[in-house]
Amino acid sequence: MLPSGCGGLGKNVPLSNVFWAVCIAREHLRDHMQQECLLEEPVEFWGGVMLLQSLDRFFDRALSFTIVGYQKVGNDDLAGSPVALVQR
Repeated sequence: MLPSGCGGLGKNVPLSNVFWAVCIAREHLRDHMQQECLLEEPVEFWGGVMLLQSLDRFFDRALSFTIVGYQKVGNDDLAGSPVALVQR
């Protein structure tokens, strides 16, 4: 069994595709939440802001675990990715 974050590796899914899929999901969910959840009352508004912050933390962690999973497996596709360039 592959470590957490490695589900796409067995299917030869490039890290860049996984990364953008997560980013697109975050963007769509965030847009929906902003339209539907941020109401006019200050208490409800700040609750919505806190919910959006939690959503961002969730997706940041999802991306982090995915990248770590790709690194643990030693995927060669990671070598040319922006993540690898930042770590050098």
